[in-house]
Amino acid sequence: MQQVKDIREWNINSPEGWVDFDAIIKNDPQVIYEYKDNKSSLKGSADHKVLLKGDMQSLRDVGIRTNHYENVYDILNAGHDHLYYANDMIVGNCSFMGHENALLTVEAMNRMIATQPILTMHDNHFKIYEEVIPEERYLCTVDPSEGVGGDFSVIQVLHIDSYGVAHQVAVYRCNTIELSIFPNVIVSIAELYNEALVIVENNSIGQAVTNELYNHLEYPELYTDDQGIGIRTTISTRRIGTRMLKELIEAHAIIIKDGNTIVEFSNFTLQGKIYKAASGYHDDNIMALSLYAYFTTTEYGQEFLNGNVLKHMLSDKIQSIEEDFPLPVVATNYEEAEGFNPIDR
Repeated sequence: MQQVKDIREWNINSPEGWVDFDAIIKNDPQVIYEYKDNKSSLKGSADHKVLLKGDMQSLRDVGIRTNHYENVYDILNAGHDHLYYANDMIVGNCSFMGHENALLTVEAMNRMIATQPILTMHDNHFKIYEEVIPEERYLCTVDPSEGVGGDFSVIQVLHIDSYGVAHQVAVYRCNTIELSIFPNVIVSIAELYNEALVIVENNSIGQAVTNELYNHLEYPELYTDDQGIGIRTTISTRRIGTRMLKELIEAHAIIIKDGNTIVEFSNFTLQGKIYKAASGYHDDNIMALSLYAYFTTTEYGQEFLNGNVLKHMLSDKIQSIEEDFPLPVVATNYEEAEGFNPIDR
C-alpha cells in the first residue's frame, strides 16, 4: 500500500536551489535497479527517472536489475519542475502504485501533476494556480471546520470552461481559521473570481457559515435547494458525490493541480462501508470537491452546465446514479447507518 507523509517544514536541494515539497511517498516493496557511473550511484524502482545526458531516463533502461525487493520512497511536488538531487544526481518523481481499495484508478492518479502556485495569499493558506479570467464562470465549494487545529476549512475554486470541464485554479486550506472569520474569507475569494457561485456544506457548523454569508454579508451567489442554502451531507448525497467525483476525474472532467489534494486522494480508500482518509490523514479537500460532483447531478447543476459537452457526456452516468440512489436519507453517522452500501466499483 502506498503511504504519503505530509511534511511541509522541510526543504530539498534541487536545480532551483533549496525548495519546499509537499510530501514523502512510501511505496510497497519493488524490485530494485541500480545505476553506477564513475562519480555516483543511484538505486530505485524500475520507473524512477534520472537525468543523464540531458534526458530523463528510467532506471529500467539505464540501470542493472538486482534481486532485491525494498520499499521505495519519492518526493511530491519539489519545485517548479518536480526535480531534486539524490546522490548528486538529478531525479524526478515516481508513479503512484495505487491501492486495490482506492477511489481512483492508477491511471487517474498518475495524470494528476502537482503544480507550483503562482501566488499565495491569506498567510499562505490560499494557493492560486491560475490567474482570474474576466467574465469566465467560477465555482467555490466550501467544507467548513471548527478551526481548532483538527480538520481543515477548505475552499476549492473551480473554473468551468466552455466544455464544462472544471479546472482547479485555487485552494484555501486552513485548520486554525476561526469560524466567525471564515465567511469573510469565502466572500473575498468568491468576489475575486467574478462573484463565483458558492456551494457550502451546511451540516452543523456549516449552517453558521451559510447564515453569515446570507444574512450579514449578503453574498448574492449562494447555491440553494428546497432544503435551504448549501448542500446538506447525508448518506445519499455523500455516496452520490463520491461516485460522481470518481466519474468526473476519470473522464478528464475535473483537472487537479493542488499537491494537498493529490496527497489526500492517495490516502482516500474504502474502509468498511465508506471511502475516507486513512488514519492520520485528511480528506477535507476531497469532500469540498465532492460537493461540486454532487452539484452536477442536481437540476440547478444541469442548468449551470447546459449546452456543453460535459452534460451530454455524463447524462448516462447521472441517470445511473439517480437510479441507484433515488432518495436522500439524513444521518449523522455514516459508518453506523443501516442499509448503507459503498459506491459501485
